[in-house]
Amino acid sequence: MKMKNLLNKVINFFKFLWELVKSMGTVKGLIALSLSFMLYVGWAIALLVIGVIVSNGYLISLGTGVILFWAGPFTPMWLLIITTAVFIQRVMLRDKKAKSKEDILKLLKGDKVNGK
Repeated sequence: MKMKNLLNKVINFFKFLWELVKSMGTVKGLIALSLSFMLYVGWAIALLVIGVIVSNGYLISLGTGVILFWAGPFTPMWLLIITTAVFIQRVMLRDKKAKSKEDILKLLKGDKVNGK
């Protein structure tokens, strides 16, 4: 019973993340999401690609290690990426269509938010 409850919470959390990402469908939202992804994982992917191109084992292992760390279970990668993206969209890019804190909390509770 507890395992099913945990599974439902995990599924609901990923549904929340998906709805939040879909709400960032503006150009500024996509820029914010891309910048945030590159901040946390993109540099490791770049190190991996550069390491493969120049046959540098150190860069390959460093990039692979970081990617595997973030891909591991119980790492807050997507939560950090989405949170940073929302911050960039709202504060730095000043997107008027970005969800407010109250809208995000309603979405987290499972309520549908109209208008944004």
